[in-house]
Amino acid sequence: MPSRRGSKRNSSSDDGDSKPPTKVRKLKAHHKHKWSPQETIDLVKAVKELHDGKTFIPFAQILASDQYQFHKGRTSLHLGDKWKRLKTQYDGVVADVDSLCDHVISMETERMNAPPVASLHRRSEKMPRKRWTEDEVKVLLDAHKKHGNKWATILKENRDKFDPKRTTMDLKDKMRNLYGGGKKSKKSGSKKGKKTSMAL
Repeated sequence: MPSRRGSKRNSSSDDGDSKPPTKVRKLKAHHKHKWSPQETIDLVKAVKELHDGKTFIPFAQILASDQYQFHKGRTSLHLGDKWKRLKTQYDGVVADVDSLCDHVISMETERMNAPPVASLHRRSEKMPRKRWTEDEVKVLLDAHKKHGNKWATILKENRDKFDPKRTTMDLKDKMRNLYGGGKKSKKSGSKKGKKTSMAL
């Protein structure tokens, strides 16, 4: 007499209604690309040329045109979202679409021609570290007594007193170097003392 296990296996294998395993489709990772000033200028120029006083703007046509250059990862939805953000950003500053376009073009042109400025929180690779002066250390200590660990507030309030390339991470690292090293050494020494006493 055949075993029950064997009969179950045979019945499952002979069953023609068994469905093949479903394949799980992996979604493509979405990468955000920062808008460059030139991209913004091209978008605004295209909108100024094609809007014709209408609310509908052919962003797909703008993207497909060889006259304007955008990042290869851009879609027509990205162009539409960027245009909405620009209108929200300058709402109340300008009256109509043409004035908005002219204003954005002038602002982005100034931004494109401006020299590189140090980020508030991150350091650029093109900006090497510089030694701290005594005046900078004094300003940092006084500001830390006033604001505590609010590094962004300290940097914004004393931007003219620090080197223009300083970031919030520089301020934090400097304070840790001034006061953090001694605390760590005391803790490590106390732990060593405990270990030796237990061994004895």
